[in-house]
Amino acid sequence: MGAPLIAKGKLLGAAYVDTTRLAGVFDQTSLALFETFVQLTAVALENARLIEAEHEASARNLELQEYLSSVLQSQPYGLVIFNSDLLIEYVNPQAQNLLANGDLFPGCRLNEIRLPGPETMLGVLNHLEEFVRTGASGRYFWDSPKHSLAYSFFKVQNRGNKKGRIGLILEDITVQRQLEHRLIESEKRSTVNQLAGGIAHEINNSLQPVKGHVELLGMILERDGLLDGYGKEIETVGSLITRVEKIVKNLRHLSKPAKPEQEELDLVYLIRSTVEMLENTTGMLRGFVRNNPTARCRINLDLDESLPTIMGDRQGLEGMFINLILNSAHAIKEKNEGELTIHAHENGAGITLTFEDTGTGIKPDVLPHVFEPYFTTKEDGGTGLGMCIVQNVAEIHNAKLDLTSEYGKGTTITLTFPAMAKV
Repeated sequence: MGAPLIAKGKLLGAAYVDTTRLAGVFDQTSLALFETFVQLTAVALENARLIEAEHEASARNLELQEYLSSVLQSQPYGLVIFNSDLLIEYVNPQAQNLLANGDLFPGCRLNEIRLPGPETMLGVLNHLEEFVRTGASGRYFWDSPKHSLAYSFFKVQNRGNKKGRIGLILEDITVQRQLEHRLIESEKRSTVNQLAGGIAHEINNSLQPVKGHVELLGMILERDGLLDGYGKEIETVGSLITRVEKIVKNLRHLSKPAKPEQEELDLVYLIRSTVEMLENTTGMLRGFVRNNPTARCRINLDLDESLPTIMGDRQGLEGMFINLILNSAHAIKEKNEGELTIHAHENGAGITLTFEDTGTGIKPDVLPHVFEPYFTTKEDGGTGLGMCIVQNVAEIHNAKLDLTSEYGKGTTITLTFPAMAKV
């Protein structure tokens, strides 16, 4: 019997067994049986060791699998694995939430995933086909109602499967897109401010001679005794020039208006005087009839005369009202009929003004852009600054601004001012 067998005997907890010493005690048959017993015992011990090692390896493998699963489920990216037949083999919770609100599971195909629209799915399938054909990986994007997503494909190397698998990585870039949008808006406002400063400078240079000639004309008419016939018109032109001067001054601060000149204001009087000015001077309200339900183009004033006053900038608010009224008038004239109703009522904590028209309304794809500088849909070459100015004036007066519109039916803009608001 060799050394390995003697070592096995030690594992039994027995002392050293010298078979040569036992030879004189046992006959050959007994000795052979004893050696066989020792060998079987050693085999049993080895099997037990192997089983224990297998259990330890299985436990380590299970622990590794749980760790890997935890990593895949905890990381912020969505992950989908497809087999060679493009059936989903694995999908983590992030991918389920980003793609199908949890209705995504192993065994289904990519084209069965309910994405926001057929165009989006067609784009994903085209990118997947290109990746399978060329192996070229790119980073692609799509926007869903809840998320802005980036996605890319990669190959999963597997020695036992020559066809291999394909992985899809999804990244939620909603916050990134929002930050990019804010940055673009900030840069756009900065550009608007620079352009507005240049425009204001040119207007002011041309306006001063006009102001001088109007004053000179008034002096000449007064000298010749003709002022009584034209005095009111000269005064109107002079006041309009003064207003333009203030508009030019504010134009320099379009993206961040300067602190307005405050005074106590009666909003009802301001609205009424603005409407009268537009009826008499610009012509934009020509053809509009007040409070007449049978007229083709109507303007209705529903104003509470007992409203409290507010602290505000007269020129800024006049500019706001002019923009809102002219926009509504333009929409009604495009439709060739309709009405604009201006409501002014107390709401308990302040004053609510509503400009409600039944004009053409705003298209759904245009609605998100109405407050962007230089954005316009007017064929006559509008500046695209009107609603931007409205928004800025509302902000500096601490007024809440709400806009709703239905294309083909009309637009409603609501401004809520705090009573006696001090900016």
